[in-house]
Amino acid sequence: MEEASKKEQDTFVERLAQRLGISASASTIYGEPVERDGVTVIPAAKAMYGFGGGSGAKAGEEGSGGGGGGAGIKPGGYIEIKD
Repeated sequence: MEEASKKEQDTFVERLAQRLGISASASTIYGEPVERDGVTVIPAAKAMYGFGGGSGAKAGEEGSGGGGGGAGIKPGGYIEIKD
């Protein structure tokens, strides 16, 4: 694989990781606190993300297999704060 092609793929992977990382930040995991009658409840979630990609070469030919990624957030519970 040529150096320019490898650097281009590295840059793509870095950008993808950064964008997915932003979507799985602490402000996404912990929701806005809700306060009622002296009790504060903070919703919490589990955030996951991943990505992958590929490329290959044979007998003087190069190719990129592509790449992809995704993120998911699932409810996890809550934090309850009382006086």
